[in-house]
Amino acid sequence: MAKTDRKLSYDSNVLSVAVSLALLTAPGCTIRLGPGTDGTGGSGRTDDQTEQADPMPSDTGDAQQPQPNQEATPEEMQTAADALAQVDPQELALASAKAGYAAYFVQGSIESLGLDPNTLDDATLSQLIEQYMPQAMNEANKWALTADTSNLPIPENPRWDCRRLYGCPSRVHCVRPTWDAFCFATDCDEAKCRSCPDIFNLSNLLIKSWCAYVCIDGSKTVGIAATVISHWRTEPIGPFCVQL
Repeated sequence: MAKTDRKLSYDSNVLSVAVSLALLTAPGCTIRLGPGTDGTGGSGRTDDQTEQADPMPSDTGDAQQPQPNQEATPEEMQTAADALAQVDPQELALASAKAGYAAYFVQGSIESLGLDPNTLDDATLSQLIEQYMPQAMNEANKWALTADTSNLPIPENPRWDCRRLYGCPSRVHCVRPTWDAFCFATDCDEAKCRSCPDIFNLSNLLIKSWCAYVCIDGSKTVGIAATVISHWRTEPIGPFCVQL
């Protein structure tokens, strides 16, 4: 090989090594080994690039919420039964009825807005529920004053089947300014609550189902709570807590 050709080859190799070193040491440069776009629609995204859904807000702060797919343990079932047993049965029955009424009222109010489910997201739905919960509680109190509450069902155990039927936890934790309590599911449905009058013709376009809870602090019912399952989300949204 001529001296000129050898020199060109040497210069090319030096340049190649220099470029490789520059790529490896450049700030913020990340080299990934793996499949890229293959022309069939694949994006070539690696696992660490997968987008994670933001957790839904609730007014329970950082309290740990039981997951909806967790089965109730015997200890949890016994603890819940003991908590319900400490409360006056009529008080418990009335609180349960109010909780169901409020959850049903919230769903009906939101469905009546005629919103397009394709343009509604979790954050907007949560804001709507927060907006309607105080009104729903007021309406539940008004209804309780006029309704025949003598034959209301008395919850002896939480509705553990709410987990299986609707994917919502049977127990949630609510923290309010004056109390901190666990709340037990006493009603859940995709239509109206069991004791409620027919107020809305539910379309179930936005909210697939709801779960209602009674919050117990010692031997008193101190509040109610609700979670909902939207049509675009399998995890419950909430809990939304209101003081009695």
